[in-house]
Amino acid sequence: IYFNRQQIIATTMAAAAASNNNNTYEAFDLDTEESHLYFFALFHVARSALVTSGAESNQIAWMVHRHRSVARKMKMWLVFIAVGVCTGIVAFALATAVEMLTGFKFWLHSIIVKPTTEHPLDADFVAAYFAHLATCILYAGIAATLTAFVSPIAAGSGIPEVKSYLNGCAIPRVLDLITGAVKMVGLALSVSAGLAIGKEGPLVHTGAVLANVIGSLKFRSFKHQAQLSNFVSGGAAAGVAAAFGAPLGGVLFSLEEASTRFSLEGLWYNFACAMMSALTLTLCFALRSGHVFDINNIGGSGLISFGLSNQSMVFTIWEIPIFAIIGALGGVLGAVFNSINVRLAKWRRLHVSGPRRRVVEVIAIAALTSTIGYWAPSVYSRASHCQSVPKHAHVDVSYFRRYTCPQGEFNDVATLIFSPMEQSLKVLLHAEISLSTSALVLVTIVTYVEAVITFGIGIPAGLFVPLIFLGASGGRIIGEFLRASLGGSVTSFNPGSYALIGAASMLGGVTRMTVSLSVIIAETTGNITWVLPIMIVLLVSKWVGDAFNESIYEAHVVDVKNIPFLGPHAPSHFAFIDARTVMHKLEHGIDVAHLHGETVGSILQLLRRSSHNGFPVLADCGGGEFCVEGHVTRDALTRLLHAMLASQRAVEADTPTQQRSLLKTTRSLTRRRFEKRKRTTTPSSSIPPEEEEFYRSLLPPEDGNATDGGNNHHHRANDVEECGGDPRGEEEDTLMSLIDGVEAEDILLEMAEGKLSAHDVKLDRLDARRTVRIDQIFHSCPIIAREHWPMTRVYTCFRLFGLRQLTVCDCRGRLRGVITRHEITNAQSMIMHA
Repeated sequence: IYFNRQQIIATTMAAAAASNNNNTYEAFDLDTEESHLYFFALFHVARSALVTSGAESNQIAWMVHRHRSVARKMKMWLVFIAVGVCTGIVAFALATAVEMLTGFKFWLHSIIVKPTTEHPLDADFVAAYFAHLATCILYAGIAATLTAFVSPIAAGSGIPEVKSYLNGCAIPRVLDLITGAVKMVGLALSVSAGLAIGKEGPLVHTGAVLANVIGSLKFRSFKHQAQLSNFVSGGAAAGVAAAFGAPLGGVLFSLEEASTRFSLEGLWYNFACAMMSALTLTLCFALRSGHVFDINNIGGSGLISFGLSNQSMVFTIWEIPIFAIIGALGGVLGAVFNSINVRLAKWRRLHVSGPRRRVVEVIAIAALTSTIGYWAPSVYSRASHCQSVPKHAHVDVSYFRRYTCPQGEFNDVATLIFSPMEQSLKVLLHAEISLSTSALVLVTIVTYVEAVITFGIGIPAGLFVPLIFLGASGGRIIGEFLRASLGGSVTSFNPGSYALIGAASMLGGVTRMTVSLSVIIAETTGNITWVLPIMIVLLVSKWVGDAFNESIYEAHVVDVKNIPFLGPHAPSHFAFIDARTVMHKLEHGIDVAHLHGETVGSILQLLRRSSHNGFPVLADCGGGEFCVEGHVTRDALTRLLHAMLASQRAVEADTPTQQRSLLKTTRSLTRRRFEKRKRTTTPSSSIPPEEEEFYRSLLPPEDGNATDGGNNHHHRANDVEECGGDPRGEEEDTLMSLIDGVEAEDILLEMAEGKLSAHDVKLDRLDARRTVRIDQIFHSCPIIAREHWPMTRVYTCFRLFGLRQLTVCDCRGRLRGVITRHEITNAQSMIMHA
């Protein structure tokens, strides 16, 4: 297909000018603001302890900085280990809760149904149905009510939201502690209700929540968004490791599916996090089973196991084409699954949007699922679907459901569709019994429909287990057919192996994951022999599925939730357009800050008028023109104004007693910093003159007008003299601490711990004519695009550096426009629709 370049440019320009509901989501800025303030902060602790100056001082400061870096890395290792341990404990609690709730549901059924019941229409069997239905509706209703009215963002698997977060999209409340709590409680109830969902996917979201909560504790050096993203990436790896007992698979999942930016150091941290998660869950299971010193007897280290019954089972060369065909079928079925589910999710957003409607929908689907699962086995006659319970089936005999069969026999349809899905999955994978083709076909069709409808409703719901079960039942159909056709001519043949291949095929067709799924299945089976056919199946299913649509997670991110997600590759038509075609142009209005001449009044007006989170910084380049000098964030400007206000309030205090009283009313972190530094105030000689001038400018002038740093220094000397001599040895040194460069830096950093707003009315106490120096706080070396850059390069910069916005200038450095994620995604969607 050959594109008409002019048509593409015209369509893209229309998209850039149009508004889109993507604007409801903000973006993170993961790029480091490398201002003078940033570099000064790296060494302020070292300089505060030094009396010497010059080269020797710089060498010692560098040594101290390296020591602090080592200590910081040790803290990071501890945080990742803590995240892994907590994720393992939560996974164990979830598994225990599901077992208890599910056990109660089937215990209630067993005490109502009499052992002599042999017909589905008997009174006790009908009464047991209503008890079963009521229990399922109760579980699902509580889960739906919690999700709809407490934390709606907890619905779904959470993997699309975690992918978006790590991609740089700020989704409100997605990693809050209350979201994680609702996720776990709702998930335990939803799985116990018997819906076609799993608990493995939401564990990724739960691990991310735990990582965000633990990483956001009192670790001052971990406040940067890029660092929190690293923690969330480790939490996602820990969630997969706990779900499948596959720590290596969890690390690769985070690398392949979740994370957008990945470093070698992050790989090591995620490795430790995933290892601790799987180890903690294994130890918890061992402790519960009593095999504390023999963890090999606990039956698996994850919440689900693919383990084959015969570890010596191998495949033959003639089976590889059959595996490839199964992979192609999984790709087609996965593409159809994604298409129907996405269309249904869009319909839900329009017609099932309110919390009450979502609760009613969940209850209706729970009632329908439990009814089908209860009565479907009665469709078939007892003679064709009742068989004796095998003595050596390689699975727990309690997994076989009698239904209405005589004592000592089981119903294969009830075993697959009425039992909990994870127990039925073990029968498909491990049980060396013969299952009827009609039962497998019914189970496959019913599960496919239920999974398509259920994924996306208003409860926490995973997708891995339904897909594994669906693929396993389909693969078992092929296996049973081949066994009936070829039988004893192939000694290594086993239908359970085809169930495993079918499960991998369906997972690959829907999720399009390859590397991580191969390792996850290899770890959970414990048989390296099957890695090659699994790789073949996953690759073929991905090829076939990608020919029709995208993966289920990316489809929900972009098409359903309208999140400005940037995929791994730029759209092909971006090679035909440049940055000026997509950017928000200067003539349409762009809020900027000037390097020189800004006052308190102008900065307050800018922050209160504009909703943007960053502004290009312009400087006079001669001839009445302004050139781009850098970039300053809203947060940096707001912190600077609040620091000026804090120092002004301290200076306005008349006595040391009032100063101390004033400090007690400020933020606790700031007050603790002042009290800690009372006897170690930094001599002004250890601070560079330009830095000292900047921090002295935080103080208000004597006459209330804007003055330079020298007058501020004179004002400080008079105040210190009034307080009684040398401030370093007296209690009255709090004012000196406020003026000192290091302590002013502490004000800016400590106040960043809280949420500060430029709309705070207290900022109106500042003199509006007072000069604001932003040359020390602006990012002087941001990434700046030229207006003739191709959009493929702009797209790469956004993904590679985690940019929030990109300034566009001409060849002479003059501002021409700004590009954000919204301009990129709007242009992408507009041209694709065209």
